[in-house]
Amino acid sequence: MPDKLITPYLGQWEFPELIGQFVRQELRSDEDPNWKDSGAETVAEYAQWARHMCGMACLKMVLAAIHKEVHPTMHLMRLTKQYGGYIEEGDEIKGLIYAPFVTMIEEQFGLQAEVITHIEAQDISAQLETYDYFLASVHPTIRHPQDVSPKQGGI
Repeated sequence: MPDKLITPYLGQWEFPELIGQFVRQELRSDEDPNWKDSGAETVAEYAQWARHMCGMACLKMVLAAIHKEVHPTMHLMRLTKQYGGYIEEGDEIKGLIYAPFVTMIEEQFGLQAEVITHIEAQDISAQLETYDYFLASVHPTIRHPQDVSPKQGGI
């Protein structure tokens, strides 16, 4: 493992320049001109899942940095779903569920991982000294520190 990983920015939406507009809901996910790059079979499938793919985008960045491979976001979602990391109940999607996600990344990609909950922002730097990478489940309001998240992400 190199001393410093060079991690490319890869978002949960496929057109990086529009991500802010998707987050602010100024654009709908089905308006992403690059939706096919996600590995979705249809634009409807992409639109259904795009808002639930932050963890997959983070994993995609880690894999690109470590393995030098970019995996389609929907492929990573389907693997995670097979392990129980996402559960579909009608039109509702539950997840990312951390424990099955950790099992999936260990078995499918040979990465070591653990779930750490209830960590404070000031404690993250210590984690970065211990681990080669760190994924954090956050709400989109993190973009604006003055905003308070309406709910906790992940399970």
